[in-house]
Amino acid sequence: MKKHQKLNELTHPQLLELVEMGINGDKEYSKKVERYLMAQDPKRLAKSIKQQLNGINRSNKFLDYYHSITMSNELFAILHTIEKNLLPLSPELTNECCALINKISVKLLERADDSSGDIGSALRSVTPIWGRAVAAEKLSHDDVAKLVFDLWNNDPYCLHHTVITDFSNALGKMGIAELEKRLITYSPESSYDNQLRNNALKDIADSQGNIERYIELCNPLQNKDHLAIAQRFIKAGFGDKALHWLKQYATQNHDKNVILYQDAEYVKLATEAHLLEGEDKLAQEVRWQAFEQTLFPDYYLDYIKYAPKEVLNNVQQKALLLAEKSTDSMTAIHFLAAINEYGILSDYIIKNNKIINDAYYSELRKLSKILHQQGFHLAAILLRRVLAEGLIGRAQSKYYSYAANDLKQAQDYAVCVTDWQKIPNEILYWQQLKTQHARKTSFWYEIESKMKTIFV
Repeated sequence: MKKHQKLNELTHPQLLELVEMGINGDKEYSKKVERYLMAQDPKRLAKSIKQQLNGINRSNKFLDYYHSITMSNELFAILHTIEKNLLPLSPELTNECCALINKISVKLLERADDSSGDIGSALRSVTPIWGRAVAAEKLSHDDVAKLVFDLWNNDPYCLHHTVITDFSNALGKMGIAELEKRLITYSPESSYDNQLRNNALKDIADSQGNIERYIELCNPLQNKDHLAIAQRFIKAGFGDKALHWLKQYATQNHDKNVILYQDAEYVKLATEAHLLEGEDKLAQEVRWQAFEQTLFPDYYLDYIKYAPKEVLNNVQQKALLLAEKSTDSMTAIHFLAAINEYGILSDYIIKNNKIINDAYYSELRKLSKILHQQGFHLAAILLRRVLAEGLIGRAQSKYYSYAANDLKQAQDYAVCVTDWQKIPNEILYWQQLKTQHARKTSFWYEIESKMKTIFV
């Protein structure tokens, strides 16, 4: 009777899934039924989770790279169950399960090759769930402050670096004040520990919305602190104060000959600060100056998104002219490809193919294929030749197979070319290649094994 009552509590999608599995004779059917029923019983569910975690903890077997990834998937599945099934039913039991995960975490990390970072990522996902559970459990502010301090102070693998933010609702104003007292009286053993404490105090200042205290904790100011302070003033609605700090950042970086607008965070904040002050034109100026100096597609797309329709054609012509005149070939190529200006891009490649950097081989191969599909066959061929010549010129024999593949692709594209525009056709090109690299026998061996026709 009890089981029947629990079945009535299952959701409609869960019941449909169970029926379908039963019809298909699925071997996992009974296990799935058991899990769904367990999800309605928090004590039973928590017991199952704890058994699983204790099983992980009992093992001393070293986890290699691939088994570590498997372990992280198991941990994420456990966390999903805790968050979706256990937390809504019992914050107290969720608290206990999170505490157990924390207890086993150090041993687990010390017996694993977690170079992928997946186990660490799973373990770092515990803190936000734990914070919500403690907030729902409504522990005393002193108890929460002690728990947060202990997590912060005993964290050799930096699993709880967001603990103050994640537990802010559970702490409340009184808990934050108690935690701050504990941090101030804490005696750091090294400069690193002192920096960690300073960061924790910054998190407290953020939770209190105390920007002046945050600034005080930043002293002496580092370069990026100006942006962090500006970001906080923007969030608080003070665009003018944010612009003050952004101006200091700009001045400081100008003195270091840094291209300011390559810093996407600065551009974003400067734009937001001007908009907050109702200075839409100045925000557009920031967007355009950023694009003009970098040719980053995102800056251009942001600019035209807010530009009046009547100026769009003129803006587009100015942008294309900047790209055509650019001596940074890959930046120009990336921009023109991003805005789908394949005709102008083709002309740029034909004109500047001698200065294209073949180090961007993955992007250039993809672009060559797109240009061929768009009907710009000569530019597609030139990109393949640039890639091949780079490898041959550096005598990178172990990569000659890639060079041969690129040249074979270029030859396949060549049948579509009707106007070579003073670029050597396949016959002339292969003759030149043979003259320049006749002694590179391993390269020619690759060519002969891959290509039926060689024009030499």
